[in-house]
Amino acid sequence: MAACEPAAPADTTAEDTPAPTEAPTEEPTEAPTEAPQPTPVDTEGLEFRVEPSSEATLIGMGTATDTVLRIPPKDPSGHPVTMIAKEAFKGNTVITEVILPASICGIRSGSFADCTSLERVTVEGDKKVIFQSRCFENCPKLTDVRLHGLVACSDYCFSGTPWLASRTEEFVIQGQCLLAYNGEGGDVVIPAEVAFISGTAFAGNTTIRSITAPETRDPEAGLSVGAHGAFRGCTALET
Repeated sequence: MAACEPAAPADTTAEDTPAPTEAPTEEPTEAPTEAPQPTPVDTEGLEFRVEPSSEATLIGMGTATDTVLRIPPKDPSGHPVTMIAKEAFKGNTVITEVILPASICGIRSGSFADCTSLERVTVEGDKKVIFQSRCFENCPKLTDVRLHGLVACSDYCFSGTPWLASRTEEFVIQGQCLLAYNGEGGDVVIPAEVAFISGTAFAGNTTIRSITAPETRDPEAGLSVGAHGAFRGCTALET
């Protein structure tokens, strides 16, 4: 009887080696899109007065109830709004923000004085705007002022506001207007960017000896000074 030969080992390669698997295909994802910003809406119900020049002056809240006061560039009849009347919103307790259109060229005395909830003021456009005296005086929550064009400020425009009180730089300049001086005195040279000096920018300073416009200032452009004593009480001032 023939000796038994060992049986050949069974071929288990196909069974023991797992079939390669493909990596899962990731579906392309779209980048998240930002929601469109709502179009700003002008405040409705404000009260206007049409001047002989066919321009409109904003004289009060009328029936408006908005806390963010976005003043329209034209009144309901289509007249351009160019002026805010004297004390138009003085003592208002609900307005938190005022946005002035580029059509505005003047804000009369005390227009927004004593507005106890007012936090922000923005002047749109880059044209010259004249701020008469005390127009934002004593607004205890006003911390944000944005003026983009040339601004001519009379006296005490922002006095009694935390925005002005918090400014500690030597020259407080906004919209090319020098609102206040916090320097050490002596011989002061006005920065070249200044086109207008507020009516109380240097008032009461007893350490300034002289004040001069910079040599780089265009003499044709001039340097205007607000009324009512920009240098009142400067007892050491010589020139």
